[in-house]
Amino acid sequence: MMLGSDYIYECPKCGHFLKKSTLISGNTFYGADYSDGKSIKPMLPDFPDLTKCKNCDNIFWLSNLKKIGEDDSSWWEVANSKWANVEYAEFLNIKDLFRALEISKPQEEEIIRTWILWAFNDRIRDGGKGMFIEEDDKDLWEQNCKALLNLLSDDNFDKKYMKAELYRNLGEFEKCIDLIESINFNDKNDKDLRWKTDLKNQMKYKAGKKVQSVFKTSKVGKLQIINQNLIEITGRLIQVLPIQTVEVRNGRVWKKREIILEINSIDPNLCVTFFNDKLFPDLIEGSILKVSCVIASIEHNKEWFTRLIGRKVEEVLEVD
Repeated sequence: MMLGSDYIYECPKCGHFLKKSTLISGNTFYGADYSDGKSIKPMLPDFPDLTKCKNCDNIFWLSNLKKIGEDDSSWWEVANSKWANVEYAEFLNIKDLFRALEISKPQEEEIIRTWILWAFNDRIRDGGKGMFIEEDDKDLWEQNCKALLNLLSDDNFDKKYMKAELYRNLGEFEKCIDLIESINFNDKNDKDLRWKTDLKNQMKYKAGKKVQSVFKTSKVGKLQIINQNLIEITGRLIQVLPIQTVEVRNGRVWKKREIILEINSIDPNLCVTFFNDKLFPDLIEGSILKVSCVIASIEHNKEWFTRLIGRKVEEVLEVD
């Protein structure tokens, strides 16, 4: 990540100075995406646009102002800059975001209400104890969710997915599932098709489990070698194949079932095979599984095939 110059602005009401960082380059390493549409990328940070003056409490959009200066000092020169004592603009808190709604234009309401949703979720996104701190927080949150639902259209995947998320947050799980199942993908060449399909499966699974809170969507799974005989795979179940009957040596008949796990959105999916008593009929597509398996090579008609043979399955809520 490489930061650029700081842009200097002045409050349109009182003339107090404030500054905003800019970014020259960044990357998505160590980033995370969430079911409410928020994306947190430490090496590709966001900087506030809607902010408030720390002198007079006035709320305004920096993008509507003309910058009055620019500080391109290197880090060792900052102390000598004439802008050194100017404070950075900050993101608005929940109380101020509701204030912003009162003075916003109609076309700004959707994004501000989305930021309010994110701000409530931020309280639990990193393991916080709860979204509701003040006495009226729950009523304000519910009011905002319902208002945002009315603002969202059905004209693209992102809008429909967000509506499904809001239904899930509000505990209207059947509406969430009905909406998410109504999403069809007509463009099979869409480069994001696999990711969107995965998001659908995750949302449906969480709604089926009656989970209301925001969840992380970006980290799909991992593969870990436990010892020379055992591999542990954590991944999202994207397909459960039908049980098959196979004839093996000496006329014996075995039953087998194969499942397909997605480890991430880049690497190939993995197929794990279970035999006989380990057929796991209750597996649900979209769930996250921790599968213990071994690698085995099998000879058939003088050809050798290598399989992942499943030994144990455990359902987990999220990837560690």
